[in-house]
Amino acid sequence: MNQPIITIFCSFTRRWAVDDWIKDLATVKHDPALTNLCFIVDCNEHYILTTLRKFAEENNYRSCHVRINEEWSPNEVRLAIRRARIAEVKNQSKELIAQADGEIVISLEDDTVMARLDSFDSLINPLLWDNAVGFVEGVQMGRWGANIIGAWQVDDIDNPLEIKTLLPKTGYEEISGGGFYGYATRKNLYLSHDYFTSTAQPHGPDVNYGIWLNRLKYKCLIDWNTVFGHNDFGNVAYPEQHKLAQVIFNKNLSTGKWERTDNEPNRY
Repeated sequence: MNQPIITIFCSFTRRWAVDDWIKDLATVKHDPALTNLCFIVDCNEHYILTTLRKFAEENNYRSCHVRINEEWSPNEVRLAIRRARIAEVKNQSKELIAQADGEIVISLEDDTVMARLDSFDSLINPLLWDNAVGFVEGVQMGRWGANIIGAWQVDDIDNPLEIKTLLPKTGYEEISGGGFYGYATRKNLYLSHDYFTSTAQPHGPDVNYGIWLNRLKYKCLIDWNTVFGHNDFGNVAYPEQHKLAQVIFNKNLSTGKWERTDNEPNRY
């Protein structure tokens, strides 16, 4: 199957990650003539900006749209601040993505490692085969707290009282929401969503996007055979290298608060 026109988006805050990221992307089979690039440099790092623009120009990409937020200093410590900033940057990115043609957006993160991908076909194809599919993600292990996979399931999409992460299987599986580390979605859906997060939730804006899609009757999928690495200053983690956890949250009907109800010792 020929590649459709796609847009690849990534937000960068880590100077140390950019060189490896573009080398990594170059190893994944895709056609630059049919690929738009959209980037947000969410910090005052002009090296990242010039590196990304040079990469796009030298490899003859279809287009390249870049924004730099010089006034922002990333915070990787407080989870609530990180989630709020992810939502804000996602909303910023809609202006860039709206300038690119094509109907499919692939979104990645700057610490996502694509070394095991031959192409993006496993993420794109379900969107081409089934109009009811709105989101397809790969597999990545988080590195904050518990060793969980970014795939979440709720008990009731309209009134969730339990939400939990999933453990690996094979092939495609329907999920309620996933992570923003590596996924494909429809451009019109990406642009229509108001990305948000709340400190009252046990999850972030990524899972909120999936829940929103499910409520619109779109299917969200994870492909357990598409595995991303997670880069931490050159130390790349893959799921099979670690004992994976499953975290479970239940909503306390008396207080309205979400509480951890699993037996995993690690905090999340």
